[in-house]
This record gives sequence, C-alpha cells and structure tokens, in this order.
Amino acid sequence: NIYYWQQLAHIYEYRQLYADAEKSYRKLIALVPNAPDNYYELAAMSFYQNKVEDALKTYGIIEDKFGKSLELTRQKQQLLLRQNK
Repeated sequence: NIYYWQQLAHIYEYRQLYADAEKSYRKLIALVPNAPDNYYELAAMSFYQNKVEDALKTYGIIEDKFGKSLELTRQKQQLLLRQNK
C-alpha cells in the first residue's frame, strides 16, 4: 500500500530517522516510479545524511525522467556550492 509507505516515510522524517525515511522513499519509488515528489524527498534524505553525491545522483535521475526545472537547478546549485564546486 503506497499510502502506508508515504506515511511511514513522513514519520521517519519527522523523527529525524533519515536512513529509514530514505529506505521508505526508495520503496515508494519502486512502487510508483512516475511520482517526482518521491525522488525529491529521497534527495533530501540523502542531503540530511550528508550524502551529497547520492543527492546529486537522484537529481540527475529527476532531470532524466521528468526534465529540467528551475527548482531542480537551484537545488543542484546549492549542493555544488556546499562542496565548493
């Protein structure tokens, strides 16, 4: 049930259990691969765990799957600035 996974991911995120939230978002992506919000949340969970490269990879997947957007470009820019790139 996708609603269960969404709720679980939000609970983990609220409790700052980002690794568990990341797993839940990965499961959601497997269940509903055409929902861009799940990819953005997955990237955020990677960022919260200081996995900047994983977040950038997820943003790359979002670009490939859903196209470029101003929001996506800004988020990637922030991550790259954080790495002094």
